Amino acid sequence: MTNVSYRHQKGEYGIALLPEYQGLGYAKEASELLIDYVFNNLPIRKIILKAFTSNVSAIKLYEKLGFVQEGLLRNEFFKAGRFRDVVVMALFKTGTR
Repeated sequence: MTNVSYRHQKGEYGIALLPEYQGLGYAKEASELLIDYVFNNLPIRKIILKAFTSNVSAIKLYEKLGFVQEGLLRNEFFKAGRFRDVVVMALFKTGTR
């Protein structure tokens, strides 16, 4: 969790795994543990994240975890010689939306 704001009761989430550990369920399990901890132990009602639109597997994972798309940032980051679009997603604590 980064950019945590207790005043606004939100924080930003991100995860990165080496390629050899992707697709083994580690990201899902770690995400579930973190989400559970944050919503049950911190004054946080909203978790946001950003992902490259080209990272379809990550977006599918986030959707399985309950995240929904809130916006699209066009040409947000320069990577591998070109600008990339980023999707902004959010997950709300149950009953706070």
